[in-house]
Amino acid sequence: MADYRYARSPRWIAGHALALGLVVLMVALGFWQLRRLDERRDRNALVEQQAAQPPAPVESLVEPGDGALVTDGLRFRAVSAAGEYDVAATTTVRATQDGAPGGYVLTPLELDGGRTVVVLRGFAGTDAGGDVVRPAPPPGQVQVEGIVVPVDRLDRPTRTAIDNVAVAAGDLLPVVLQASASQPADAADQLLAVPRPDLGDGPHLGYAVQWFLFSAVGVVGYPLLLRRRARDGT
Repeated sequence: MADYRYARSPRWIAGHALALGLVVLMVALGFWQLRRLDERRDRNALVEQQAAQPPAPVESLVEPGDGALVTDGLRFRAVSAAGEYDVAATTTVRATQDGAPGGYVLTPLELDGGRTVVVLRGFAGTDAGGDVVRPAPPPGQVQVEGIVVPVDRLDRPTRTAIDNVAVAAGDLLPVVLQASASQPADAADQLLAVPRPDLGDGPHLGYAVQWFLFSAVGVVGYPLLLRRRARDGT
C-alpha cells in the first residue's frame, strides 16, 4: 500500500510549493502569449485599415508639437508629401535588413507649406570603408507616398538622429514618412524599400501551446512522481 506520509515533510512541502509555483507561472506565460497574439492581430487590423485609406497630405493630418494622442492615431496611415529634400541634412541610422549590414537613410523634406517632415527613404548598404552609403535624393520638387511612423515609436538611435535634424529644421512634424513610392524615383539602384510591418501572427500561438503543454506535464507528472515515491518507499 502506498505510504504518502513522507510528502508531509518540510522538504517535500517545499517541493510541492515549487511545483505549484512553476505550473502557475507556465499557465500565466501561456495566457500572456495569447494576449500578445491578440495585440498583434489588433495591430495587423490597424495596419490594413490605415494603409487602405487614400493617401492624404501629411501636413493636413498632424501639426508640429502634436503629442502621442494624435500621432498614435495616425500610425501606419497612408500619406503623401510634396516638396524639396534638404540634402545637407541627410542622416543615417545603422541597421540590418534581411541580414545585410547598412542603415536607414533619413532626409528632411521641406514641404510646400513651409513645414518639414523626415522621410525614411529606404535602406542602404555600406561602402568599402564600412560607412553607410548616402544616396543623393532626387533634385527639385518631389512627390512621396508612404505610411506614418510616429517618432516616439522609433528606437532610440533613430529618435536621436531625428532630434539632431530637428535642431536645424523649422516646424518639424512629429512623424516620419516611411516612403514606398517617389516621383521622380529615388536612387532605386542604391536604396531598398523598408518593409512594412509583417501581418502574420508571429510565434505567439506556438509559444502559448508550449507553455500550456509544459504546465500539463507538471500537473500530470508531479503526482505520478509522488505516487511512485510512495509506492517504492525510496
